Amino acid sequence: MNLSWGDRRLRRRLRTLILGVFATGALFWGAVDIVGVPARNLLWLLLESVLALSLVILAAGLAGWLLHRWRER
Repeated sequence: MNLSWGDRRLRRRLRTLILGVFATGALFWGAVDIVGVPARNLLWLLLESVLALSLVILAAGLAGWLLHRWRER
């Protein structure tokens, strides 16, 4: 797989990633500055969300692995 800066798919994916990060930052800034939510509270909620999502992904991976092992037998 040859990925160079001239590759359209790579540039499109990179642009999407950058726009997503900036949009998330703008939402965070808006919540802190305009609405008045303390940044510490938002960071704590973000951490909780990431941990919960990680647990869901881990549980799904474990279930998939168990189903795969079960089907082999």
